[in-house]
Amino acid sequence: MQYRRTDDGREGYQPLQALQFEAQGSLRIFDHKANKSALELYRGVERQLERLKFQTLYRCDFTECGDVSGWQLYLNEMLMGDEESQHYVLAKTDGVNGEAYYAQFYVIELDGQPRSFLRVVGPANLDVSSVDKTANDDWVSLFFIFNSVQLIDKSQRELVALADKIELNKVSKIIITGHADNQGGKTYNQAIAMRRADYIATRLTSEFGLKSLQIEKRSSGENAPYSDNRSAEGRERNRRVTVQLVSAD
Repeated sequence: MQYRRTDDGREGYQPLQALQFEAQGSLRIFDHKANKSALELYRGVERQLERLKFQTLYRCDFTECGDVSGWQLYLNEMLMGDEESQHYVLAKTDGVNGEAYYAQFYVIELDGQPRSFLRVVGPANLDVSSVDKTANDDWVSLFFIFNSVQLIDKSQRELVALADKIELNKVSKIIITGHADNQGGKTYNQAIAMRRADYIATRLTSEFGLKSLQIEKRSSGENAPYSDNRSAEGRERNRRVTVQLVSAD
């Protein structure tokens, strides 16, 4: 989305590419908790669209998405935030009779809290409840002290809240993925990210008594940063684990 001036003197925000058609549609706008990242939400929705056989027609990330003012004009005026946190995807799938369906997903962070926009259009209603659920799902991020498996104070409290939520909602399985900043070798960062995942898993099962909880542990090392590692603040946000609530009894 960019601000342009045409040859005939007109100016304003215009999309780099556009599709126009008549169809039914559904629209959702979600405000997510601040302990989720726009990138994590975006990746989750992309995976669900892929499972539903959607093919990506266009995507953009961060400032390559252009001015947020343009997205307010073309999607919804409630979208606002840091253009460095933007993600957008337009995808298409074909129905059983060859009819076309399109899905748009846009997410941006305002003061660290993501807000997302999901629209699905086509000749009839299409069940995309799994995408809807992913967009509004509770992915929890917990953050760590530098070069350590110890949580920062705020994340200590969030871990307690997470344990309560797992027990209250009778969640039977979670996926814990450890992450690191890039301050160190790749091998070391892969290892400390796994140690962070192990630490959270141990606390949930031992300290909080969730012994029957199925836990899948992964390590992404420094390979899936939440923020830019060139700044101290960015590195702080990359020293984390993400916890995905997968299923409930």
